[in-house]
Amino acid sequence: MPCNRYESIVYLLISYHKPYCLNFLNKNKFINHFNIYIAGLLLIAAGMPLSRFLISAGQIILILNWLAEGGLALKWRTFTANKLALVLTLFFAVHVFGMFYTEDVWQGIQNLKIKLPLLVMPLVLSTSSKIPPKLFKWILMVFVSAVFIASLISIGIYMGVTNIKVHDNREISIIICNIRFSLMIALSVFILNYFKPYQQKL
Repeated sequence: MPCNRYESIVYLLISYHKPYCLNFLNKNKFINHFNIYIAGLLLIAAGMPLSRFLISAGQIILILNWLAEGGLALKWRTFTANKLALVLTLFFAVHVFGMFYTEDVWQGIQNLKIKLPLLVMPLVLSTSSKIPPKLFKWILMVFVSAVFIASLISIGIYMGVTNIKVHDNREISIIICNIRFSLMIALSVFILNYFKPYQQKL
């Protein structure tokens, strides 16, 4: 039995949240909840400019891994204590509230389906393990690389390398909306500029 206050807290956490304890004991294994979590994030990062399938696959992996990890009661308390996660979730609540005023219910349901990550992702990300800075950098670099590949595809279409015919320059973004793609390019430039001092130190 624990003999002091701090040991009592550790004992209580281990007893209540066994899945995390098991994950800690198995941390040397390649296949564990944390690595699956990172794999899901990498799929989403790569899929944002390239593939909706990769985004959906990454989200499903994150959700299933989050549920399998257990400790849902503790995760819920962690989520409700995170103000930023709650604010992000409110964006989905706004769309739900708009269903009471929409004239096209079917289109509203489709819109909720698209916006579902606004509800799920803040819940999963805010209650999952903290990502080390080095891994976080790799996730961002995967995103930047995917944007670069998507840009090469768009340039190829613009130059007529492919058989895809476009009538407007905005149509060279064939994977995602051209506005979203433009924002991703701007974000990638910002990310590269942010990590430039870090790369100079290496």
